[in-house]
Amino acid sequence: MQLFDKIIEKLKKGTERPYLIKRFDFTLEDIQDNPDQIKNIIGYLEFHLGKWEDFDILAQIDSETIKPYVLLILYVEKDLANHLIPFEHTILSKINPK
Repeated sequence: MQLFDKIIEKLKKGTERPYLIKRFDFTLEDIQDNPDQIKNIIGYLEFHLGKWEDFDILAQIDSETIKPYVLLILYVEKDLANHLIPFEHTILSKINPK
């Protein structure tokens, strides 16, 4: 599979389960040293309560600064997801109309 097709496939897959992302500029080590950092994540989740059905948290490294951070991924709940534009109506379908 060519990289172009692989990118289109991944972008399309990303629209099947819409999500929001939030970057927190602290690391897992920061959380271990100061567990109150978790309150920032909890506060964000509570603020968006009712808009998400599940979430993931990842430890990431910024490709430009090489600094670690925490990434929160909120999977949008179904009612809200229905308001998002489906893949077939986006510019992606015009680039690769398969």
